[in-house]
Amino acid sequence: MDKLGKANVATREDIVASLRSGTTHITSYRNDNNPSTWRKGENVSIMPNSDFIRTDNNETKADNLGNLPEF
Repeated sequence: MDKLGKANVATREDIVASLRSGTTHITSYRNDNNPSTWRKGENVSIMPNSDFIRTDNNETKADNLGNLPEF
């Protein structure tokens, strides 16, 4: 089932720990055509043998969460 959980802000370290414990994370974006709805983004995973989080299979040793805004 594709359903968003409660929105929250988490630190990078919290996401890494959560992924390591087996929780699934997926990015999401506001729907351009209807800003009150959201669209599914990419799966977030940890790069093997590191703490880098990525939404692609590239093995560059850096975080990459696609087009998510940084703040």
